[in-house]
Amino acid sequence: MSSLASFGVDSKAQAVYTTLLAHPNWALGEIAESLQISPPEVKSALHHLIKNSLLYASSEKTGRYIPLDPEVGLVPVIERIEAELDARRSQLARDRATISELRHKYTDLTTRHSSITEETFDNVEAAEAKLLALTKKARKQIDILGNFELIGEGSPQEDALISKALSSDLAVRSILLESMRNSAPQASRASWISTLGADVRTAPTLPSRMVIYDRSTVAISGAENGSGAEVAVITASAATHALQELFELVWIGSSPLESPHNESDRGALGSREMALLRMLAAGLTDDGIARQLDVSLRTVRRHTSQLFEKLTARSRFQAGAEAARRGWI
Repeated sequence: MSSLASFGVDSKAQAVYTTLLAHPNWALGEIAESLQISPPEVKSALHHLIKNSLLYASSEKTGRYIPLDPEVGLVPVIERIEAELDARRSQLARDRATISELRHKYTDLTTRHSSITEETFDNVEAAEAKLLALTKKARKQIDILGNFELIGEGSPQEDALISKALSSDLAVRSILLESMRNSAPQASRASWISTLGADVRTAPTLPSRMVIYDRSTVAISGAENGSGAEVAVITASAATHALQELFELVWIGSSPLESPHNESDRGALGSREMALLRMLAAGLTDDGIARQLDVSLRTVRRHTSQLFEKLTARSRFQAGAEAARRGWI
């Protein structure tokens, strides 16, 4: 049997309560003998159980104690813990907003003291060489929107870039179009990238095709031309920060590659509901979610209520636990 220690009920008190459930007419001495503990220990446990609303002393029979439904005493404790967790999540969201504001101020400061560096490549070979150099130079992280190389999805050059990135202890996140799941070759390719160690997700639409290196350098696809795709490389500017924020927003609303992607498999959850679910799990407040989704606070609360109903949950904590159980987050 699981312990109730998190509710303030120690093992002896729990044993006494369990014994009284089986033998409600037993007196203090019988309980002590059965559990092989001293009468003072039983008395202390009884007082503890009364304090936690799990027992009450019989008014008709002296020395008799009547067990109460555990929901009477423990469910309010659960709700109090959930309320504390919600308050903590709200505080974390406010802290995150403060950090974001400070980051913007820091970015403004560094931008004023550094010039924007931008290179443009409209030649395939030159662009490939630059992307390979950026991949070799990366030290911590590569984030990808669309195919990796920006020039030719599935090309030998792209395969080489992916293998290089994933063999050098880099954290690689990739967001692909959700439609690729309907193409066997593309789905197989995505699975291969995931097998190599990348964290792969899909989204219904992508705002752009780009690769972000160490959160500081962005290679972004431009207009198509006769010799391939034009690629611009931007470093050390407020633009790189904004593009990283764009990636993070798309990442929150995307679906893990291994997760169900059709409506029936997800219990009829739409893409907006899945995005809402992930934001709730990430600890965003209703205000924060409203800003991310560009909707009113009232709309967020209405969608949250509908989501809780589908998950048969009464709080964010329960909704997160149920969504995790179903493998949705």
